[in-house]
Amino acid sequence: MKKKMKKVLCMVLAFSLSMLTIIDGANSASGKAKITKKRLTLTVGQKKKISIKGKKKKAKYSFSSSSAKKASVSKKGFVTAKKAGTAKITVKEKLKGKEKRIGTVTVTIKDKKKRTQIPAVTETPSEALATTKPTITPTVTPTATPSVTPKPTAKPSPKVTPTPFVENPEMIVPAGAFDKNGVTERTEVFKYNSTAVSEGETVQREALVAFPVNYKSTKTYPVVYGLHGYGWGIYNLAQDGATNVGWNGYSNDTMDQVIMVFPNICANKSGVGQGYDQATYDAYDNCVNDIVNCLMPAIEKKYPVKKGRKNTAVWGFSMGGREALNLGFKHPELFGYIGAFCPAPGVLPYTAEKGIFTEDTFKLPDEYNNDTLVMIVKGVNDPTVGDNPLLYHNALTKNGTNHIYYETMGGDEKNRGGGGHQNVVYLHGLYNLMVRAFPCN
Repeated sequence: MKKKMKKVLCMVLAFSLSMLTIIDGANSASGKAKITKKRLTLTVGQKKKISIKGKKKKAKYSFSSSSAKKASVSKKGFVTAKKAGTAKITVKEKLKGKEKRIGTVTVTIKDKKKRTQIPAVTETPSEALATTKPTITPTVTPTATPSVTPKPTAKPSPKVTPTPFVENPEMIVPAGAFDKNGVTERTEVFKYNSTAVSEGETVQREALVAFPVNYKSTKTYPVVYGLHGYGWGIYNLAQDGATNVGWNGYSNDTMDQVIMVFPNICANKSGVGQGYDQATYDAYDNCVNDIVNCLMPAIEKKYPVKKGRKNTAVWGFSMGGREALNLGFKHPELFGYIGAFCPAPGVLPYTAEKGIFTEDTFKLPDEYNNDTLVMIVKGVNDPTVGDNPLLYHNALTKNGTNHIYYETMGGDEKNRGGGGHQNVVYLHGLYNLMVRAFPCN
């Protein structure tokens, strides 16, 4: 009897052990982390995240690239295509002090397709920012009245539905990029002394400074200077959502943390333009002296900003776009990234009025041409600056200056804009400049 009982107990124990082995094997299989896609194809400038299924809660995952010059990868697995070619991203899992390789992702990077150059357009903007040159139609007096044979009335042509504007897929902005999205704002007004706005005087001026998410005074950050439109002040761009672009970009792992600075670009003693006259234009153009000689040194002394052109960007909207080109092209040694969004007239001599540059001088020096990101954006239906952005694009193309030019309706991938002289257009440009200038590390 005892032998039988022992035999039964042994059988039960063996069965239990076998079941535990099966269950443990099943759990082990189900908990194994795997890469969902082992091949990615990207165009230079694009970004995609490596997805892992079956992640273990307490495990940490790391990513490394075989060629960071072709495809870099962030700590969270975002791959950024930088140069045509191939690269392999190795993914590792670390758990309880043990690290193992769970696979590789082969990334193929393709060059951007070159866009056909758009022929120069000589239309004049409809707003007062440009002076319209009248078109004179010569009067011709006929020598004789020709006899006309009446023709049958032609049937009306069928209505043609215009082709809707197609956004450049490389410039699409993710949904919600301009929204506040619950981010706690942290800004302050910075006061500094300027000797550039009134000869022989020191004048106190102001700029708005916006700090990045999780700001720490012990850490250093790239700095981005945002230049406002005509008649605006230091608060307008931030109120329009410019700060949200940076805050959301960092929160969504698409761009690095930056400090944003919004100066008053009307650089006269009062800080206010008096009208559409040369004195006012000169005051705005003088912002170059104020920013370079007075504001930037003061910002670098007060805040933990990284120095050097690789850590410094300038962008602007409308009149600010004009001045961003003015500032960036006159001081390429200071700015590695230049964005002009719906830029106003005056960079080139559009009519009889003088321009900041001539068509021949509007270019970057050879030493900076391949090392500067220049971006010009035009609203498809912008009635205020008209085709001035296109004229700037044509001049840079003629001079061989590398740059990105695109036209947009604005908005994000879910909510399209109207393509006018508005924030959804210039914020569209700002996002695309920032994600390329300061990608997430």
